Amino acid sequence: MKGYLYAGISVVILIIGIFLIYQNNVEIQNIQVQPAIIRVGDTFTINATLVNNSKNPIYVNVSPCRNTISVHFDSHVTVDAKNTLCEDILGHRIVNPGGTFTISYPDYSNDFRAVESGITNADVTLFYQEKRDTPEITISKSFTFTILDK
Repeated sequence: MKGYLYAGISVVILIIGIFLIYQNNVEIQNIQVQPAIIRVGDTFTINATLVNNSKNPIYVNVSPCRNTISVHFDSHVTVDAKNTLCEDILGHRIVNPGGTFTISYPDYSNDFRAVESGITNADVTLFYQEKRDTPEITISKSFTFTILDK
């Protein structure tokens, strides 16, 4: 009976070890709105920091025509699209283990506009690759902020 117990514990430890090795240790931190005080009618940006706590470098596509970040809001915010042309240049930013990369959004092609006062819910999604030329991985984090009356 003890042999089976020791074997079972060994298998559990092995599974936990494999999970920790392959666990995705990339996260989103420090989400902020700029300016810090937003009123109905104001435009604003979102800043988010991608933190690489993994053991390997990650790659963030920083081409001007591709979004590294997307943000979805509830009904308190509209996204005003601008008609702009973009010349795509391939580029990646390497974020080494323990490193960070702060992203501001929207870019030149959109504006975030506050249209209704109240507590606003948003979801930030960031895109990165574990190796160049591999499919992008997405991570998301929700946050709230307040929009004040005019």
